[in-house]
Amino acid sequence: MKKFLFTLLSFSALTLFAKPVFRAGIMSDTHVTSDPGSCSILKDSLELFKAHKVDLIVNAGDIADIYDQQAYINYRKTFNSVFPDAKTRPQEIFAYAYHDIIKHPANDPWSAFKDVKKYLEISHDPYDIINFKGYTFVIYPQYHEPQKYRELLDKAEKARGNKPFFIIDHVPLHDTVVNSMNGNKAAKALVERHPDAIHISGHIHSLLTNERNIWQGKFTAVNAGFLHGSMRVKKSCDVAAIMEVYSNKIVFRRFFTDSKKEYKADSPWSIPLPFDGNNAPYNAENRLKNSVAPEFSANAKASAASAENGVVITFPQASPAESVHQYDIEFQIEENGKWRTFSRHKQPGHFFTANKEIAPSYSCTFSHGYFDAGKSYRTKITPVHFSGKTGAPLYTPVQTSSKPAAKVIFESKDPMKECICRYGYIGKDADKVHKAAEDGFYHVKEEKIGTRLYFPDYPWSGKENARFIFELDICHDAADRSSLLIVRDDNPANPIYIPVRCHTSLGSSGGIRYVVDYSLKRNPGGKLNLYIKNGGKLKVKFNYVRIELY
Repeated sequence: MKKFLFTLLSFSALTLFAKPVFRAGIMSDTHVTSDPGSCSILKDSLELFKAHKVDLIVNAGDIADIYDQQAYINYRKTFNSVFPDAKTRPQEIFAYAYHDIIKHPANDPWSAFKDVKKYLEISHDPYDIINFKGYTFVIYPQYHEPQKYRELLDKAEKARGNKPFFIIDHVPLHDTVVNSMNGNKAAKALVERHPDAIHISGHIHSLLTNERNIWQGKFTAVNAGFLHGSMRVKKSCDVAAIMEVYSNKIVFRRFFTDSKKEYKADSPWSIPLPFDGNNAPYNAENRLKNSVAPEFSANAKASAASAENGVVITFPQASPAESVHQYDIEFQIEENGKWRTFSRHKQPGHFFTANKEIAPSYSCTFSHGYFDAGKSYRTKITPVHFSGKTGAPLYTPVQTSSKPAAKVIFESKDPMKECICRYGYIGKDADKVHKAAEDGFYHVKEEKIGTRLYFPDYPWSGKENARFIFELDICHDAADRSSLLIVRDDNPANPIYIPVRCHTSLGSSGGIRYVVDYSLKRNPGGKLNLYIKNGGKLKVKFNYVRIELY
């Protein structure tokens, strides 16, 4: 018995103090430019990786913001300054992606990738297979061909032995990690034939603090977040991962690159090996089963107050706040003694500002465009766990006795007839008029850019300091879960997209109001039109449009 206990304790100690076979620094979407300052977040990340003695560094794509020789030179200089000894530098793997093609003289991805390889001094090709310390890495460019994708997967399967293998592929596969509905369905079907594959992506600019950036189904997918050097969005974006590969597990640890502090150090993402789909900790079923719904306290109250720019909704954080993926906020209107939901919103949980202390309350402002004076409204606020499990909602009335005066510059109760609708890819079929089908909907086909709604001409020039509010009542029936509502500032010299997430779910949404609040101040010379962009099949019906000038 003593011998058995000694053996058991010895095994536990070996497991506890085991060293990984290798460590890899994982990052994505560095978007560096010809300005050396754009490499500051990259340098923070490389210094983090150096401190943790990584053996390999993976950049999952969109290395530069646009193709620029100096940007790649800056990247290489930054790397070499952090790792000055060529003999001990970590090996590097890159995904070749779209932003490294933009403005390349040849306007051709393969010519661009050839030059990216040259100026960045990359040792491998856009398509490649690398063996690193006995583990197989498959590398794909963003513009991959299905047959080539299959061929490399089959080769990796033969090369991996009894170990997992890694796929470095800029765009996440369809319906895996967060915001991946635009991902490749065909490639996903191919990877599903390889349960021991671990797909590592970037592209979606989602925060690495989001627990939905790891996913397991018939294989494992991890998104590397983003480090947008050319446009520092918020400090909480600056998170990079260190992957530790052991014989019996793979661990992903997340770190803030400036402070080098580990995020959720007591619960890193840990993938047991060998892969078992039924017992995978990050599959939807197990996440739901093992999670606890976040709840507001028994005496929690929400409030709504009118302000200059809209209505401010304030409510306490649900507990535990770290487990909240989002707060679902519904606006409801009273009709014939009943409450009807007419607009839905999703506000991110604490992960969105995870480098800060958890605030006791949460405030968000919604445009006056959602509410008409003299009508009875209320909000319904529901906390949602990363697993999808929901807590009990809070309700609060919204007073709308008055709202700022505005001039209505366009209004249509029948925009399907009174506006011009066009449909097609950007740059292709842009002038093709799109007519509603017999069921009264515009049918948006899979993988198209979607539907454009052009408003009658309005003299936008001279209104650069004005505030425009678009109020849009839309009914959509979705075959996939994610769409994007966009008001586009159509300045020919500098088109700007102002995204508003369409919170579509499978099936019919009913009528939903979306409001876009925008000023032409940032882009003089533009004019505003509406786009619906979708990664899958969608039916859209525009029931009402109003544009107000403030």
